[in-house]
Amino acid sequence: MCRPKNHLQRDRGKGVAVKNGIEVREEKESNFNQREKKMTKKIGMLKKLGIFASILASAGVAEAATVTQWDTSTVQIYAGPIELHSSYINTIYSDATFTNAIGGITWKEDDTQGPGLSVVTGDDLDGSNCIMSAGYNPYDGTKKQCSDPFQSSKRFKSLMYKNGEPTVLKFDVVDDGSVKTYRMLQKISNWTGGLVKDFTLEIGFMDANGNFIKSVPADGLGISSQEGVVYTRATGSSTTLQKDLDALFAHGLFGAPDKHHDSAGYFNPYVRADFALVAEEDRIVSAGISPSHLDMFGLWMTSPIKVYGMYWDADHLWYTDNILMANCKGTFNETTRVCEGIWETYRSQEGTYTELETGLQLPYPSDGIPKNVSSTLLSAWAADPWVEPAPIDDFANVNLNYFITLGSTAKWPTPGSFAVRFIPNAGTIPPAVAVSPLTVTSITAPTAIK
Repeated sequence: MCRPKNHLQRDRGKGVAVKNGIEVREEKESNFNQREKKMTKKIGMLKKLGIFASILASAGVAEAATVTQWDTSTVQIYAGPIELHSSYINTIYSDATFTNAIGGITWKEDDTQGPGLSVVTGDDLDGSNCIMSAGYNPYDGTKKQCSDPFQSSKRFKSLMYKNGEPTVLKFDVVDDGSVKTYRMLQKISNWTGGLVKDFTLEIGFMDANGNFIKSVPADGLGISSQEGVVYTRATGSSTTLQKDLDALFAHGLFGAPDKHHDSAGYFNPYVRADFALVAEEDRIVSAGISPSHLDMFGLWMTSPIKVYGMYWDADHLWYTDNILMANCKGTFNETTRVCEGIWETYRSQEGTYTELETGLQLPYPSDGIPKNVSSTLLSAWAADPWVEPAPIDDFANVNLNYFITLGSTAKWPTPGSFAVRFIPNAGTIPPAVAVSPLTVTSITAPTAIK
């Protein structure tokens, strides 16, 4: 589990710069391994040769309803100045009067850049479509694409400000025939000031008066699988691929090693924490937090996080991620900077060890069992300028996986745009999950290269 040393301040003013970022880089640049370097080289070669572009062209893929851009007519875009490694917010308002702040899009200036969100139609490697963060691929310096490698900061970071009230993202669309499916690469953060028990995502339209009109079945807009199969019946995330539908807490806190993660989560090295989800054609409703999170920490926490950890700045670079070594069991006094409880670690042993092959100092892996940190190590940490306590900010964040498929806009009340809104603590009861096979709606996606 990693975090930057500085924290993003809660500022709901008009697009003000925020020097202290809660949003963390997903990986240190110094930790790229040989497999990823080979991947980068291969990607670069494919992009230069234009192999996938030529394949798609020869296949005669049809044009489709296309997302052209993020509609920022009710967004206060931060205009600068911008400094490297600092974090900023574009504040989202309920209407063009810019008086009621309802959320924001945040980014940390580096390989992620303003405005923090971008639309990709026709990925230059595999032809896919997505809505993702803005910036460049940190592996090869090219413009961010849907197919960029895992842990290359692809998710755009959205903030929710008010319990029971929606944060709305609007997108402009051109109907050029047929169908397109967009992957939503999103991280949502609880900035409501309170705990979140549940949330609802709805797709629809914003009229000229700022009123949200819900999408209805078979209107050419639907939540779908990655293949463009719209959920015409209630479908639970337990029955889908994680990529298609899920709401995941940070793997650095909960989860077993897998093909994307070499190490285990700090608190639970076996089970990933998430919200169960139920998807329908025009909405997603959460159906409870997994026991791996709920039993230990309760409901979804709000920023600023009050659970503190002890972090080690292993590479002595202030702008890269630090390593979670221990956590304060009890209240951390932010004034005295003292844990009013005990420091414990979920790692198999406290401190670090020397890896024989590289000679590097590394933390012990987690075994999920809390152990009191010795007074000797606490004294050593107190004297070490590269070890310090800080909030475990990722408790406020959830990675949200879903797809949206666009067909004809002829039935839309606003043919040139659609909207997605997120409502924390909406109190919506999730629908019963269908037990029979899904039927395919009239919105069908063309065969795609995978």
